[in-house]
Amino acid sequence: GAERITLNLGIAILYQVRLVPVVFGAFVLGMIMMFLVGLRHDLRVRRVLRERRLLQDGYPPAEYTPSQDPYSSPELHPPPDTS
Repeated sequence: GAERITLNLGIAILYQVRLVPVVFGAFVLGMIMMFLVGLRHDLRVRRVLRERRLLQDGYPPAEYTPSQDPYSSPELHPPPDTS
């Protein structure tokens, strides 16, 4: 059979636990933790943007124009060389 390990959880020790469920559980727990950390970060960024009035009701303000977007500046996208 399957590979079995001893799992020390800090408050309990489990003997002869199959390795596959332990690895799968660690993977799922890691995904949940990353989701929660990302959600916390997103809420913090939205709060800061709302305080600076850069975000209203989840959208940029009405006076926002694409030309204000720092990633659409002409310096970043020069015209193609035609020579």
